[in-house]
This record gives sequence, structure tokens and C-alpha cells, in this order.
Amino acid sequence: MTAKPILITFDDAYMDFAQIAAPILRRHGFGATVFVPTGLVGQDEEWVGSNRPPRPLMGKAHIKALARKGIEFGAHGRAHLNLAQLAPQAREAEIAGSGTDLADMLGKPTLSFAAPFGAVNPETVATIGQHYQIAFGTRFDIVRQGEDRFDIPRIDMHYFRKYNHWRSFVAGNLVYLRARQALRWVGNKVRPRG
Repeated sequence: MTAKPILITFDDAYMDFAQIAAPILRRHGFGATVFVPTGLVGQDEEWVGSNRPPRPLMGKAHIKALARKGIEFGAHGRAHLNLAQLAPQAREAEIAGSGTDLADMLGKPTLSFAAPFGAVNPETVATIGQHYQIAFGTRFDIVRQGEDRFDIPRIDMHYFRKYNHWRSFVAGNLVYLRARQALRWVGNKVRPRG
């Protein structure tokens, strides 16, 4: 069997990534990319749909320390806003500004981006493409050759909390993935739009 690369990503730069996930990843020899809402560094999450009680986000010291240990960081907007709902100038400020903030913090260019909520439209994807080498969305699928490199799909591990589902998927069995995709599609069709 041919080895297939896996990229592990985390959105939002929660403090529990530094406290719990990073040590586990390091113990197993894995790296990761963490997407940071740069205007909220060191604060509690405060965006629409955030956890209650709100979870704290990493501060600059944690981000810098993890970057020195090999964790990659990407931009995630400044204020964790739905970019597809913003006017062009505000969208540009969120997308470009978060990369600049992160580059200033870490002393190197920011190469990747993930849109908050995975909310993109063609204008958002085009703006992201002007500032980053690659970007990730929340489309629940595997990556295929020829994907738009500014809207790469990701597999949300929320759906793979049972070990046997994950093991089967890694072995190449896509039945569970396809069933979850179908359920998500149905949910999106019947869920009222707000």
C-alpha cells in the first residue's frame, strides 16, 4: 500500500491545544497547523456560535513557543467573522491583516489560511488567493488531485470519534465517510437558513 500524507489542522488556537493536544502530537511524532484569529490572541473566544462558557485562546507567548517546537501557524481572520458576509474592504482587512499580524508575531511569512466557519464565496476565495499559498475550508471530503488550492476540504474528526470508523477509513473504506457526507447534505437542505 502506498503511504498517503495526512495534514493535521486545528482551528481557533484554543489554549487547550497548547496544554493537551500539542504534547500528545509531539509524543507521537506528529506536527500540525493551527489557524489563529489574530485579533483575539490571548482572549476568550467571543464569536457567534462560540462555546459557553467561552474557551480561552492561546497568547503570543504560547504561539511563539509552539512555533519554535515545529507547530505551523496559519491565519484565521482577525475577529473570527463570516468573511462571505463582509463588504470587500472589511473582508480584505480580515484576510490580509491576519496574515500580517501572524507574520509580525512569528517573524516569517504566513503561508496558509482557513476561513472562519468555512464560510467562503468566490470573492472570498479570490481574496484569499491574493495573500496565501494555500487555504482550507470545511467541506467534509478527502483531497483529490486538482482541488482548488484555496478551498481544500478537510475531514472533521468530530465524525470519527469511534476508533473503528477511523481505522476503517484509514484502510481505504469510504462507506462511513460517504454516509456522513449524505447526512450532512440532508441536514444542510432541511436546516432553516438564518
